[in-house]
Amino acid sequence: MSEGGVEFGEVSSIYRLERDKHGELAKIPADFFQRLREHVVELRRQAGVEESQSPGSKKAMMLIEDVKKLATMADHIIDCRERKLVLLAQARADLSKKNVTPAEREFVEALVKALDGHKARLEGRRAHGERCAAAEEPTKHGEPSVAPAEPHAHAAVEAAGMTVLQVVEDVGEFATAERDYNLKKADVVSLPREFASVLIQQGKARELVVSQ
Repeated sequence: MSEGGVEFGEVSSIYRLERDKHGELAKIPADFFQRLREHVVELRRQAGVEESQSPGSKKAMMLIEDVKKLATMADHIIDCRERKLVLLAQARADLSKKNVTPAEREFVEALVKALDGHKARLEGRRAHGERCAAAEEPTKHGEPSVAPAEPHAHAAVEAAGMTVLQVVEDVGEFATAERDYNLKKADVVSLPREFASVLIQQGKARELVVSQ
């Protein structure tokens, strides 16, 4: 158990900061999410006790409403931070100057390795400079041959709510909540799933499986 609970005002403040700081991570305590989980569990326990003792009581309803509000804010905070962390990985940013927690640092470092490994495969080389089979060398039957991905690398990108794409047709300029894009044929880019799905459905891009 972490020391000290989380206050509703603390969660609300971080929620607003994360929402307003476009492209920049808000500073949060390393144990913030753990304390938040523990607080939500305790509120649910209290609501259950109150409901069992006095079904439909106002106090039970207030506790349940607090749980819902906290869960909504927590989801938003996590989603915002995940998108920003993926952008940090893409930029190979210096994490010592960013407000990342130890767990988030591990995530970004793993994602950077996954992206570097993927780029190396596309360029037909290994990360340490040795030649390897290109990501899409033709097989005997003329079909592209794509090496199997490392499960943990692909999971890192999926967990971030992103999809890695290779653009097969010029897309042009468009914007997401985090940044502007101007995609050209053959570009490789990581996009939020909702945008990636549209490009895939339109036949303008195809999904790439991230390998390490």
